[in-house]
Amino acid sequence: AAERDNAVSFLIKVGLCISLLFTYPLAMFPVFEIVEEHWLWNTMHPTVEAAEAGGERGEQTIELQDDGAGVATLSLVRTRGARVALVLITVTAAIAIPDFSVVMAFIGSVPCNIMAFVLPTFFHLVICWDSMGKVGRGRDMLLMMIGLLAVGNCTYATVKGLVTGGPIGR
Repeated sequence: AAERDNAVSFLIKVGLCISLLFTYPLAMFPVFEIVEEHWLWNTMHPTVEAAEAGGERGEQTIELQDDGAGVATLSLVRTRGARVALVLITVTAAIAIPDFSVVMAFIGSVPCNIMAFVLPTFFHLVICWDSMGKVGRGRDMLLMMIGLLAVGNCTYATVKGLVTGGPIGR
């Protein structure tokens, strides 16, 4: 029975690694875009005045001339270097934090509850307030309260796990 448990545990770990392999780039893509656009872009391509760019002031242009070791190569090296640095930062954080599962539980539970329960019902209430009846408003408010309770519960469990150093939920 112990060998079977080890095999099942191994298969689960392999499945989680494959899942991480495919979902990590999706999660990091917005981060890469923000870093490249706001930090790297401004240092590689300075803002061009309206007279030079033929557009609005502050508009950024892309220079596509490639003369061997030109601008395109420099930007490729910078963007790849920034991406490698961001991956190394996340790996270092995962290694340095003793019980990273607590942090991941917090990052996963709190925003997910807010996005699943609180924000949709809030936006629905704001947009459709005049056309909703009392029952509809009450239902939305109840869902929002359930979401806020879930956020509070998840935050409490995460802080408790961080303070005690133990797994969440025990």
